Amino acid sequence: MPLMALAATTIDLTVRDMGSVVDRNLHYLDTDLTCYGEYPEWVDYRSFVSKKFGCVIGSCKGISLPKHSEGADAALRAYLSTFTPWELTAFDEMTRSAKSVIVALNYYLGNAPLQEACRASVLEELENRGKWGTVEGDHDVSDRTLKMAMASSKFFA
Repeated sequence: MPLMALAATTIDLTVRDMGSVVDRNLHYLDTDLTCYGEYPEWVDYRSFVSKKFGCVIGSCKGISLPKHSEGADAALRAYLSTFTPWELTAFDEMTRSAKSVIVALNYYLGNAPLQEACRASVLEELENRGKWGTVEGDHDVSDRTLKMAMASSKFFA
């Protein structure tokens, strides 16, 4: 089912307006979850993207926006603009599922395997689960849904 949904999305939506899909993914950059904490995984993921695209993906604390280098948005836009509609749909699903364009880039480009990318996208939640416990029928289902969405998107791309 996930592959059919990705195919239908590509044919019905992405092909018609690829620019909007690129914009939607870049919108995550300003509020990317990896920019709001100093978990070692997030630092490594930001570093990978910074090196890969020749920019600085910043981080911040508190209620403020991270400061990225001036060319960060343009570099990522140029890269995403090279995608086929099929690749862009898959990447968009990764970004939305992980709630992070930085995690999606690390997974898509092979810097992070599935398990690590999925874990990185829920690190704060995992910390809270450690304190307050896991809700069966919710957390376990969302974990599997995330893995299914990420894996099927990578296969689709």
